[in-house]
Amino acid sequence: LQEFTATGGSWNQYVERVNCFFLANEITDDKRKVNILLTICGSATYSLIRSLVSTDLPNTKTFGDLVFIVSKHYTPILSRFKFNTRVQKEGEFITDFVAELRSIMGHCDYGDFRNDMLRYRLVVGVRNARIQQCLLAESNLTLETAYDTAVTLEAAENNATLLQSAPPTVTSESVDSSYQVNRLQQPPNGTQFNCYRSGGRHNHPKDCRHTQTPIVLSCDASPYGVAAVLSQKDKSGILKPIAYDSRSLSPSWRNGAQIDKEALAILFG
Repeated sequence: LQEFTATGGSWNQYVERVNCFFLANEITDDKRKVNILLTICGSATYSLIRSLVSTDLPNTKTFGDLVFIVSKHYTPILSRFKFNTRVQKEGEFITDFVAELRSIMGHCDYGDFRNDMLRYRLVVGVRNARIQQCLLAESNLTLETAYDTAVTLEAAENNATLLQSAPPTVTSESVDSSYQVNRLQQPPNGTQFNCYRSGGRHNHPKDCRHTQTPIVLSCDASPYGVAAVLSQKDKSGILKPIAYDSRSLSPSWRNGAQIDKEALAILFG
């Protein structure tokens, strides 16, 4: 067994390993347990134990007494160290971050300052700089307000990122037939058609000289897909479609809220 160091792990875990050593070697006598513990714990821990037991020698105490005395000394210190150095990890949700802080705080012995310390650690430890700035801008920030604000902002940013980075993944040909809109038919090569903008005949819309006519983009979302249509007004002022495309939604998107689908349709357009 190695000697105990406060930075190498918790005292309780160290004692658990010592007890495993006792069981493996069939050591049951309490005096032997005390002397073995005082021998292997290291000089720094032994000096600490001597100061904690005051005028008595450490080997006059029982094994249980020594474990309790050191636990009472180390638990708040180690817990406070972990608490005050804990920051939100990459990919960790704020809800999980705060839950871990609450767990560590249970051994910090902060008393009436628990909420103040938790609020401080949340503001200091959050990874997202924008969320942190919003929290720091609050003049009367309570723990409840800080938590609700951070969770809301994080959810909003995650949803925005999802919309931008997760476009529909299925091809337009697989759009549900009940929501499929007929595509504009392109004429065969070399075939001219009547242009609704200029009244002339062209092989392709791009050949029209009236390309400065404003283009109108229309987007929509159904429960199964998203679509976008480009239109222009003809001479009589009626909107005529010039291009169209659609995509069906992945299963995860189909189960989402309609407002998210509408936002996705805008990004798709």
